[in-house]
Amino acid sequence: MKIAISLFLLVAFICAGCTESCVNEPSNTKNEIKPLEIGNVWNHNITVFTRDSILIREYILTERIVKDTIVSNERWFLSNFEGHLPGPWSVNRDTGYWLKPRVNDTLSFYTPPYLKYKYPCIVGDVFEDGVGSDWEVISVDTTVEVQSGTFKCILYRTKTYYNIQSGYAEDFVALNFGQVWGKFYNRLANGDAYLFSNRELISFELAN
Repeated sequence: MKIAISLFLLVAFICAGCTESCVNEPSNTKNEIKPLEIGNVWNHNITVFTRDSILIREYILTERIVKDTIVSNERWFLSNFEGHLPGPWSVNRDTGYWLKPRVNDTLSFYTPPYLKYKYPCIVGDVFEDGVGSDWEVISVDTTVEVQSGTFKCILYRTKTYYNIQSGYAEDFVALNFGQVWGKFYNRLANGDAYLFSNRELISFELAN
C-alpha cells in the first residue's frame, strides 16, 4: 500500500510540475506578439460547428510570411494564407501587433493600420481594433495545450463584435509565437452561447 501511495504521489508531482516545465519556449526573446521573418509558417486546424455541436467543416489554414518592405523606417511583413484569401501586412510596435490591409501585394497608404493585439498589457485593458471590435485583456498567464504544444498565453476577449453583436471571440496568444488558439461563439435567442468556430495551432516553423 505504501508503495502504491508513493507512486501515486510521484506521478502527481511530475504532472503538476509539467504545467510550467513543459511550456514551449521561444527561440528568440524579443517579447513580441508574433515573430515576423520571411519564411515563418503557422498551420492552424479550423473547425466549424452547428448550434448542436455537429462538425460541419474542417480544414488546415497555412499562413506563410512571404515578403517584407520598409515604410517610414518600419519593416512590414506580408502573409499568404495558402489556398485562401491573401493575408495582410503586419508589424510589431511598442504598443502591440498591428495589421494593415493588402492591396496588390503593396502596402496600402489609403487605409490606416489597426491594432490587433495590445502589448504590453495588463488584465482589464480594453482597446478598439480599428474594424469595429472592442477587446478586453482577460488574463496574461493562461496556460493552454494544443496539438503543437503547451503555451503560456494572453487571453483577449471581445466585448463587442463588429458583425455579430450577440457573439464573442476569444484569442489565446503566446509571446513570440502568435495566436495558438482562437474561438468564436454565437449566441442563441435564449442567451446561451455555443462554439461556432475553433482555430488551433497544430504546427509551426519559425526562424531563429
